[in-house]
Amino acid sequence: ERYENDISFTPEELVAYLATQTNVMAAVEQGRESIDSVTQWLLEQVRPYFTRSKATFVFVTRAWYLRKEVTR
Repeated sequence: ERYENDISFTPEELVAYLATQTNVMAAVEQGRESIDSVTQWLLEQVRPYFTRSKATFVFVTRAWYLRKEVTR
């Protein structure tokens, strides 16, 4: 089953979301980066994609459902 979700973000909201990703959290927790430097870098990277104060991003995935087969 196809699943689609439209989410609107400001640049700051998108950065806050991206900062929750496991690769970011791992870098911060291991001391390779500070959360402040990561969020500042992310903000610089995402700002060019915003022509307005908010942008809508479409998240699309597929959901697979498993069910146990009943045998008799």
